[in-house]
Formats: sequence, C-alpha cells, structure tokens
Amino acid sequence: MGGTKGNIIPKRISTDDLIRELHATLVEAGRCLRYWRVFNNPSTPPDWELKLGTYRVFFRTTRSAFLTTAIIDLYKLYDPTRPAMNLCELQSRAAGKHPGDANVSKAAGLIASASSLWKRIQVLRNKVFAHRDTRNDVDHWFRLAAVSPDALFKLHDISEETLNLLSYAHDRSSYVSAKLRGPSDFQQMLSDLASMRLPPIKPMQRSRGKRD
Repeated sequence: MGGTKGNIIPKRISTDDLIRELHATLVEAGRCLRYWRVFNNPSTPPDWELKLGTYRVFFRTTRSAFLTTAIIDLYKLYDPTRPAMNLCELQSRAAGKHPGDANVSKAAGLIASASSLWKRIQVLRNKVFAHRDTRNDVDHWFRLAAVSPDALFKLHDISEETLNLLSYAHDRSSYVSAKLRGPSDFQQMLSDLASMRLPPIKPMQRSRGKRD
C-alpha cells in the first residue's frame, strides 16, 4: 500500500476552528487566573485557609490547579512546536491571506512584544509544570522565571488583543473582551466558609493491608 506512513494523511484545521480553539484557551486561562488571584486578594480573609477545616486540602489543591492550568494555557498560545494551534500560526495565515492589513501587522507586533513574557512562562512550563527538572528545586525555577501575577495577566491581555485583531482581519468578527476581575461569588464562598465552625482536619493515618 502506498501513501504516507501508516496511510495517515494530515488534515489542516480550518482558520475558523483555529480561532475558536484559541478563544477557548484564552477564556479558560482567564477564568483560572481570576480564581487563582482570589486566594491572594487583600479582601479575602488572610487566615481563610486555617479556618476551612476539612476543606483546606481541597482548596489548597484547587489553588494549585488554577495556576497550573493558566500556565499551560498561556504556553499553548505561543507553543513553537510545529504543527501547533497557536497565535503565530493564525498570524501567518492572516498575513498570507490579507497582506498589508493594518490589524495583521499590529498583531505581529503584539506577538513580538509578548515574546519575553512567554519565555518566562516557558521556564515554568518546561521545568516545573509539564516536566519536573530535578537539577534544582521549584523555588529556583520560579526565581529564574521571575513571573509575577501581573505578568500573567499582561500576557493574557496581549494575547486576547492579538486574537481579536486577527479574528477581525479574518472575517470582520471579534470576541468580547473578558475583564479579569476577581469573581465575587468565589470570594464570598471563601469568606462564608472561613466564618463557619468547621471540624478540624484529622491527622492522616497509614492503612495496612491491600489498597482499595
């Protein structure tokens, strides 16, 4: 039998689907950043974690999950692996289809300006979250990346503006900007739980015998 290896013919994703995928990634990253920021919001009770009793482990894990997802999503938007669904691919298609379009040129400038921020995200993704580099501890890689919460939000905002410019160049449509404010419902839930008398965490005990 002839053809490509394994008879698999690569299919090129449509530009419409590429835009939808990038938008979904941005929405998810934005939500995770908003929820993650609530944990460190000045209006959130500083001792909320101590008062959550048996919920403490759940919310500690949740906080980590929000940050991990945001890092992975922001990385995907500029992932240099080819082929990849990223903003650079979308910009390349737009430049080929709409040469000289001012929106496409502006998007290219935004992608270039995001490079330094993305490279810092790349350190965390490659050394801590998607791959654990054992040559140094986690604190070392965070210090090396020097990624602040503001930097994460800035990269999200630049990416969102870039996507809107390229989407408009493609079919004169754009997505409504999602303002990254802390969700009041989540913050209220933490405050409510912190004000309740919850049972203390029981010390973990090792079980003997077979695992379930």
